[in-house]
Amino acid sequence: VVRDVGAFRGRFTTYDVWNELLHERRFVDECGLWADTVKDAFRWAHEADPTAMLCVNEYALIDGEDWHDLITLVSTWLSEGVPVHCIGVQAHVKPDLATELIKYRLDRLAVVGLPLYITELDVQSGWDPVSQT
Repeated sequence: VVRDVGAFRGRFTTYDVWNELLHERRFVDECGLWADTVKDAFRWAHEADPTAMLCVNEYALIDGEDWHDLITLVSTWLSEGVPVHCIGVQAHVKPDLATELIKYRLDRLAVVGLPLYITELDVQSGWDPVSQT
């Protein structure tokens, strides 16, 4: 983290410091590093480039049930002084997902008080060429 953020200091304005921490935890769980390592990664990134926005990036926040967990986690980090500045939302959605639900979930995530960034966006339509148009 220090090497990469330091190398691009001042050239990037925003970093996804930790990607998919709710779903892809195997790396830290198997090493027994979960709680401190993730928070330290944000601290190290902030030390390497104090002007950069540091994001946590996750999927299944709009079309899944994990948004509660992310709100709890980020709120805890903020109360502990962890320098997390934004939430990256991977929006892999189905065409029939209600716009009201999308708005509701984004509004719930916004309660944390951090900017939200749509970091990935696709509408899953299948392989049929007609569906893709």
